[in-house]
Amino acid sequence: MRTIPAILVATAKMDLWNNEQGRRVTGDTTAINTVAMHLCNCGESVSHAALTRWGSAGAGDRMPELSLVLFRRVLIVCVALWLFASIWLGSNSGISVPGLFVIVGGAVLLLVLWLVTFIVSVARKQRLRRRWIEPLVTLVALAAIYSGALFHLRFLASRPFLERYVAQMNAAGASHRKLAHVGLFVARETEVLPNGVVRIITTPCMFDECGVVFSRSKPLVIGEDRYEHVAGNWWRWWRSW
Repeated sequence: MRTIPAILVATAKMDLWNNEQGRRVTGDTTAINTVAMHLCNCGESVSHAALTRWGSAGAGDRMPELSLVLFRRVLIVCVALWLFASIWLGSNSGISVPGLFVIVGGAVLLLVLWLVTFIVSVARKQRLRRRWIEPLVTLVALAAIYSGALFHLRFLASRPFLERYVAQMNAAGASHRKLAHVGLFVARETEVLPNGVVRIITTPCMFDECGVVFSRSKPLVIGEDRYEHVAGNWWRWWRSW
C-alpha cells in the first residue's frame, strides 16, 4: 500500500520536471527565434547599407568618366560652331582682324582644350571614340582657308551673280556704288573704271581692304595694290593704303 503512493508521488514529480523542462525548451526556442530574427534584420540592414554604399562608390567612380565624355561633347559642338564661322570668314577675299581672332585664336584654343582632354583620358586609361576628329577638322579647315580653296569655291558659286552685277554697273554708267549683296559676297564698295573694269571691295583685310576685280587685262597697279588671277576676267584684289 505504501508503494502505490510512492509511485504516484514519483510520477507527479516526473510530470512536474517534464513540464518545467518543456517551458525551458519553449523559452529557449523563442529566444533563439527572436535572436535569429534580429540577426536577419541586422543582416538585411547591413546588406542594404553595403549595397547603397557600393552604388554610391560606383557612381562616384563613374563621375570623372561621365564628366570627361560630357566635356568632349561640348568641345565637339564648339569645334562645329568654329568651323562654320571660320568657313564664312575665311572664304572671303581677305581676312579681317576680328576674323583672324576667330579663325586662328579659336583654332589654338580648341587645340589646347583637345590636348587637355587627350592627356586626361590617357592618364585615366579611358578610351575616347574618334579622339582625333577635333584636331583633324581644325587643321584641315585652316589648310583650306589659307590655301585659298574656300575662296575659290565661294567665288565659283557667286560668279554668275558677279558677272550680272558687273553688266548692270557698266550699263548704268555709275562710277560708285555702296553696299550691295552679290551672290555670297557683300559689295561694300564698287568702282567702275574705263574699259569696263569694275573693282569691288568685299571685306576689310587686316589694315587694308580686299575684293575682286573684273578686267579683260591685268588691272593697273596703283601704289601697293596687289592682284591675283582667279578665273577668266576675274582677279583677286588687295587694296593697300
